[in-house]
Amino acid sequence: MWQNRRYMAMALGYYNVDPSNDIKLIMLQNKIKANNFKTAALEQQRAAEEVLKLVEEHKREKQAALDKISSLNRN
Repeated sequence: MWQNRRYMAMALGYYNVDPSNDIKLIMLQNKIKANNFKTAALEQQRAAEEVLKLVEEHKREKQAALDKISSLNRN
């Protein structure tokens, strides 16, 4: 188990993390979790923005179709 923690620490640039020092490891794990939460929040925000763009595009296309139907009914 400590081997995985050491690799995790090394991946983040903490080469002198002693596996027996639980406080440093807990802080490191919390930092990783926080980073994951930030990444997830950014992805969620991007997805929400994309949905809003699609909704606006759909509204424009729907309005264009309704306008065309209306103009055809007049003729």
